[in-house]
Amino acid sequence: MFNRFYYLQEDGCGDETGRQAALQANMPIMHLVDGRGDSVDRLLLHQYGAEGNYPFCLALRDHGDDRVERLQELVLLLVHPFYEWGEGGKPLFVFGAGCRGQAEEYFAGQRLEVEVLSGETVRLLEAGAGEYYRYCVNEYSPGDVFLLRGAGVEKVIRDLQAVTEDLRLEHPVFSRLAAENADIRKRLARMDRDNGRLVQENSILRELAELSSKHDEVDYILRFYKNEYEILPLWYKRFGHIIKVLQGKRSFRSLYDKKVKKYKD
Repeated sequence: MFNRFYYLQEDGCGDETGRQAALQANMPIMHLVDGRGDSVDRLLLHQYGAEGNYPFCLALRDHGDDRVERLQELVLLLVHPFYEWGEGGKPLFVFGAGCRGQAEEYFAGQRLEVEVLSGETVRLLEAGAGEYYRYCVNEYSPGDVFLLRGAGVEKVIRDLQAVTEDLRLEHPVFSRLAAENADIRKRLARMDRDNGRLVQENSILRELAELSSKHDEVDYILRFYKNEYEILPLWYKRFGHIIKVLQGKRSFRSLYDKKVKKYKD
């Protein structure tokens, strides 16, 4: 298969058979969550449990007026070590008007690399694997995303694998270029992520260097004070106080009465 495919589990995390078939085909699982019931809580328990160590991502159904609160609940899932990486970050599919913009704004504010994708841009294979063959021959685009859902996904995946092999035999040039393109896109996405991390690390190192430089300046001032003043004999320091009195910068009484203000305004 020459595009990004996901298996959509609309029933939370209960379809074990379909999930295993998708994972065996290196197809990430997409969990559908919304604002009703405890779907996020159950998914958290599942993904952070013993059975949840597999590639996955989320599809978010529009959930009314409590969007920000629901987005906050997704953060623990988005930072899961097995959350899928897409070409623009961690993919989060949103279904429903008005939800995409708010999701992009929220996760950007959290500094999370989330690739928010609209549900309208996703293709569903309604007519089976033959539909994908016709798509590749007539209207292929490497950036398109496909979803599989519903019962019988094991057969659909087997048919898709057979279609991919047919394309390799019947259209070898297209198959080779499409496979190379998919591999390059993955490599570029990985390089972009690595570059982003390096930029952040360099920024942190610069801040630490600035703090270290300021710390060195403070150390220098303290050493200078100690070497140039603290080592002076006590009589010399007191003689300096008397000079300040004669110059009118300090009151005479302040030399022997600590309650008196030392320096004149």
